[in-house]
Amino acid sequence: MPPGLSRHTMITEYSVTRGPIPGRHIWVDDIHSRNPHQQYADYMKSGMYRNDRRMVGCSDCHDMHGGTGFRRSLVGDPDDASSPLCQNCHAVDINAHMQHQLGSEMKGAAGTRCVDCHMPGTAIHGGDSGRFGRMVSAPPYYDTLTEEINAYLQGDINSHVFDVPRTTTVGVQGELPGNAMPIPYTSACGTCHDVSEIQHK
Repeated sequence: MPPGLSRHTMITEYSVTRGPIPGRHIWVDDIHSRNPHQQYADYMKSGMYRNDRRMVGCSDCHDMHGGTGFRRSLVGDPDDASSPLCQNCHAVDINAHMQHQLGSEMKGAAGTRCVDCHMPGTAIHGGDSGRFGRMVSAPPYYDTLTEEINAYLQGDINSHVFDVPRTTTVGVQGELPGNAMPIPYTSACGTCHDVSEIQHK
């Protein structure tokens, strides 16, 4: 978008806010982007954008001038769940949160990142097929069908909707793993959990 245009023009002409559309920019759940350059369109659908407590913008998480020392100019360490990146707005005890949501503390605060569940990799850069997430059975896979049945792919661009897509989400439920929308229960959490044993709340 050229500088100087209104926010309305940016949203209506330069962001994909609904789908599905030709080119398949958004997953069939009509919420999460599957292509790059849609972070702001995703963010507008989030609870953070439409909250009743404070104005939250891009600069609350990203330093517009860079030089923070963290990837993507983040203002805190995304690999540390107790960093100001999330805890500046959310005072959350990670172990208690995971116990409530998953029935397990797993690796605990030191080994768990908020982004693993709340910012799953749903979008993929052009030409990239994504990276492997949860494996139902371990590779090598001898053909495409065997891979589709056994491997969930995860995108390399984090969703900015900040929700946790479920196994019951449209585009996941009833789909072969290789055709399903990426979700944290089958990529991040599924690394340690048997997907069928996870409590879906």
